[in-house]
Amino acid sequence: MDATSAPPDRHREWEALRARHLRPRDQRPASTARGVHHVALLCSDVEATIRFYQDLLGFPLTDLFENRDHPGSTHFFFDIGHGNALAFFDFPGLE
Repeated sequence: MDATSAPPDRHREWEALRARHLRPRDQRPASTARGVHHVALLCSDVEATIRFYQDLLGFPLTDLFENRDHPGSTHFFFDIGHGNALAFFDFPGLE
């Protein structure tokens, strides 16, 4: 769904959020973060995700195992440098 197809109430909600929280770049405080360790994302195709992140972007796959919380689901990681990683889960059957 693109922004032009969202209902008008969603546009009003986004505008209100921007007005309350979005600051001009020169008024934003500098981040003290030195990394995020990892960010977890969902994917629908493990093989395609590995090909994209490892083969195209060059982030090496560092681990792949069954998700201990959801049997049958895959949990895998890519090294994105400086001690940070992208983690992915797939949930077969969940669309």
